[in-house]
Amino acid sequence: MKARQRFFGGGPMGLALNIGLLWAAFRLQPLLGTPAIHGNREAGVLIFAIFSVLSGALLLWSLVSLPPWSRGTRVATGGVYKYLRHPLYSSFILLAFGLAVWLDNWIFVAWAAVQFPVWHLSARGEESLMSLDFPEYQQYCRHTPRFIPRLWSRS
Repeated sequence: MKARQRFFGGGPMGLALNIGLLWAAFRLQPLLGTPAIHGNREAGVLIFAIFSVLSGALLLWSLVSLPPWSRGTRVATGGVYKYLRHPLYSSFILLAFGLAVWLDNWIFVAWAAVQFPVWHLSARGEESLMSLDFPEYQQYCRHTPRFIPRLWSRS
């Protein structure tokens, strides 16, 4: 695995694609006339603030659980990585849904929903590289969800 791939993975490409899709949503909103979600500015700000704090906490937990200089050098299974294989991408998805509620339009909810396949594709590329370098990674993948933690134990 190359140093750049090890450090960044598919993050820059996924982020660029999501920013482009967000720009497209902003451009399409007036043309499509999609309806508001809730119409309550204060509620939108509050929900966005809550999602932002949760996203930031998840991001920080992932950085503590696996510091950037350790990425791609081992399979992390502790900390947040006990619950999620890609907590950074999960934090981006969480933030996207908070932003969608704050922007108060269904087109942004659609944009947030598109985050799953975009980050899924980025994650699959990283996972194939990790599987090549670390055979135990496939076992880890079978027991740890990609983006959304399990609330119950699999027996």
